Amino acid sequence: MLGQIAGPYTTEQARQELLNAVTWANWSGRPDFDRLERAIRAVFEPDYKTLRKAIGHISAPVTADAMVVAAKARLTAVSALARGEVTDAALVRAGRRVGSVPECEASGMEIVPS
Repeated sequence: MLGQIAGPYTTEQARQELLNAVTWANWSGRPDFDRLERAIRAVFEPDYKTLRKAIGHISAPVTADAMVVAAKARLTAVSALARGEVTDAALVRAGRRVGSVPECEASGMEIVPS
């Protein structure tokens, strides 16, 4: 993540804080979303004044806001999985949406929800 979003004006302190925020969120299972958002912005937009930074293709730019939303979604999903709140059927449905389940089925694997 750091390699993709850090710019030449990003401080080492900001990089370390983002690494610490992500590490804590993953290790503890209790992400501090405010801390994570501040850390992402400090790395991605350290010199933000009036123009928001974006990376990626012009038709699908990735902004700090998009990174924050994606990080929240991933960490929320991981926390729900760790608590056993996600059913096998939900995982199968999600896999079908991203294409992984059909690939498994095409290879001969049987996906059986419990």
